[in-house]
Amino acid sequence: PPSDGVHPLTCESLRGMRKGKQPVLIGISGCTRSGKSTLARGLAGVLGEQHTTVVCQDCFASKQLAVKQESRWESSDSIEHVRFRAAVVDAMRGRHAFVIVEGFRAFHDPDLVALLDHLIWIDLSRTTCHTRRMATTRVSEKTFATHLWPRHLEYAESCFREGGILASRASTVIHCNGEADAATVLLQSATAIQGAPAKAAARSSHSGRTEAVGGSPSSVTSTVASSVAVSIDTSPLTHTPTPAKTAMGRLHRVLAELEPGARVGVLTLLGSLCPITVGHVQLFVEGRRLLLGQAARPTRLEQFDAVVGLISLNSEAHVNRKLGAKGEAPLSLDE
Repeated sequence: PPSDGVHPLTCESLRGMRKGKQPVLIGISGCTRSGKSTLARGLAGVLGEQHTTVVCQDCFASKQLAVKQESRWESSDSIEHVRFRAAVVDAMRGRHAFVIVEGFRAFHDPDLVALLDHLIWIDLSRTTCHTRRMATTRVSEKTFATHLWPRHLEYAESCFREGGILASRASTVIHCNGEADAATVLLQSATAIQGAPAKAAARSSHSGRTEAVGGSPSSVTSTVASSVAVSIDTSPLTHTPTPAKTAMGRLHRVLAELEPGARVGVLTLLGSLCPITVGHVQLFVEGRRLLLGQAARPTRLEQFDAVVGLISLNSEAHVNRKLGAKGEAPLSLDE
């Protein structure tokens, strides 16, 4: 059952994550319609809404600033970044254990980024961004092609280029595939956050770290089996039941068969996986054996009753950036 009103997925790690009396700050960014607000709401539900506050960058968009910019609302300079940062600092002084900061330019201000413990970047392809935007708050094709998407690419470049805003922390950024369903993105983010030490703790303890999301699976955290099933239920996010034949449906079914109180280890793998190799599969096989005690394991590693594995693919935008950095042009779907 929930402890002190905190969602059971994280009740065991809440105290460990919080830095003394300081809240844990989680930043979320990505292009328009990538699912930033949906993820922020989902994380707030998982972490406990009474323990979490969300600071939304959209609240600091300024018409007075936007009209001065050629790209209007798509410009980074349409945001009152100083006020946005001040609101985050004010939230840090509150009673909440978690502060979630989200926005399409949330990582524009280096001084704000320096405050954030965890950085989540939601990758989304141009095609999907276009489809979602035109189906909701529609803009002209010219605006999308000339302003919206180019300004996003410039922002992403400013974050991830050598010497960019996120360059010094690039290896710890949690990349999520925005093409995936909301429940998958939520589970990946929550799992990675719980498994990764906050930047302040990581700096003070050691220079190396075990990645929660990276090129190989890593054991993230233990949790009560029934709690995981609840946390990834898509109904709060999509208002539709989880189909039994989907990956999430199968995971629900597996966890439902476990005894209450069973401890579940989570293995995650994020990559392009093109192609999937025997090595990729073996990572999960060996990781499962280790967590279940079927192979030599660290003496202090806790015991698990079951292990689940999750795979997330790098988005087209992520791969395109890597190709662009090497001067290579990506192939289109037609090619």
